[in-house]
Amino acid sequence: MRSSLLITVLWLAGLGGCGSSADDDDDAADAAVLGMDAAVVAADAALPDASQPGADAARPDGAAGACHGESFGAPAVPLRMVATLPGATGGSIPPGAYDAVDAQTTGSTTGTFRSTWFFAGTQLDVFEQLTLTGTPPTPVPRSFSFSTATGNRLLRTGICMSTSSFDNEYSVRTVGVDTFLDVKQATIMFTFKKRP
Repeated sequence: MRSSLLITVLWLAGLGGCGSSADDDDDAADAAVLGMDAAVVAADAALPDASQPGADAARPDGAAGACHGESFGAPAVPLRMVATLPGATGGSIPPGAYDAVDAQTTGSTTGTFRSTWFFAGTQLDVFEQLTLTGTPPTPVPRSFSFSTATGNRLLRTGICMSTSSFDNEYSVRTVGVDTFLDVKQATIMFTFKKRP
């Protein structure tokens, strides 16, 4: 059941219950926890696979790299169930590329998550894919302005292929020579590892 994640997402994103079916609402709402606009998720479902000829022309922006030309740097990770999530501590996010290496939930949602975030200055370029059932949706490059000026909160506002704003708890931690970024909201947390 996705009910616990759906409640969290509705609280997080302020989404209303609109759509053609309960499953469509759940998929769009679940995606919002990652900062994916429901409209982009819905549009992705109608787009051809990116590997097919002419796929770029069918995108809403008319070009594959309208926001940025970045791509995935790691394979998808499964959503795994855990008893609790750690508290968020904030910290300075070093610029660079971060690939998702873990996805945890205290709920019962299953699926996979594949994502790469690129931090530069005050801009965050995002390329991500949340698959709860069926074929993975076609990822859409999106860009956000971001701020960490309020303690342990990562604030994001869409500037390309997104008009939404998101406020998540986050932590930056170092393990040996590796830097990790945990992005958390209530029952779900995604962990990203900075590329060398």
